[in-house]
Amino acid sequence: MAPVVPCAGPDGDGDCSESCNETQNDCNGNDANGTPCDDGLFCNGTDGCTSGNCGVHYGNPCPGHDVGPDCDDSCDETSDNCSAWDAPGTPWPGGICIAGWCDDMM
Repeated sequence: MAPVVPCAGPDGDGDCSESCNETQNDCNGNDANGTPCDDGLFCNGTDGCTSGNCGVHYGNPCPGHDVGPDCDDSCDETSDNCSAWDAPGTPWPGGICIAGWCDDMM
C-alpha cells in the first residue's frame, strides 16, 4: 500500500506556499527555492519561488534587437511574444530603429 501524501505540493502556478508545513500540520509551507512558478507575466523571464513568493526571474525571453533588418524584436507583454518595437535609437547594421522601422543612415 502506497503512503498517503497529504499535500499535493508545488504545481507551477503563482502560489509558492503549497508544500507540507509540519509545524502547523497543514499544506501552506513554502515551496523550495527555485521551484518553477508562474507570475502571469511573459516579459520578466522564467519564474521561480523564493521564500514562499513567485518573484525570482531567470533570463529574458526577448534579448532585444537581433541583426536582421527589422526593429520589432522586443518584448510585448500584451501578446506574450517578442514582436514589440525596439527602442528608438537601437542600432542595427547600417542604421538605427525609429518607431518600429529601421532608418538606413548610410
